[in-house]
Amino acid sequence: MSLTMLCDSPFRRMKQCLAQIERKTGALREAYFDMKKKAFKVQQWEKAGDEYSMIKAEEGRVGMASSQDSIEHAMREINMFQTAYEDIREQYGIPEDWDEADFEESEAENHIRMAFRYLQQFLLKSKLKMTKKTIKISIIVGTSLIILKNFDDLVLELFFKDTRHLPR
Repeated sequence: MSLTMLCDSPFRRMKQCLAQIERKTGALREAYFDMKKKAFKVQQWEKAGDEYSMIKAEEGRVGMASSQDSIEHAMREINMFQTAYEDIREQYGIPEDWDEADFEESEAENHIRMAFRYLQQFLLKSKLKMTKKTIKISIIVGTSLIILKNFDDLVLELFFKDTRHLPR
């Protein structure tokens, strides 16, 4: 199970949930047909009735029981991702019939936030005398609170001024 949602965009998180649901559904579909094949083989081995076939039939039944546990786990994960998807959608007021255009519209804001996050990480790791107190980037509000000190690059200062307010 993997639910790492490292992005700010609710649409990206919802897309990740949908991708996980699709992956788990595909695995369930495959497991279903594997179980059907195994059940058929078990029947054939039981009909044969010899000792080796009975051992193979028992092995098949044990494998089917193990597969059943995996199937139940995958179904719980699908439910978890569906719940997370609905929670995100409701929390951000996203309509049920959202489409790719809505996703693309939200990407501009997400890209700006990610750029500032990467810039902050770069500046903190660089040899410049920058500290967390020197750079303040409000991720929740957007990029409206930016304070730069001890920084001489006018190009970046102009960039910051241009991107002070996020598009809506």
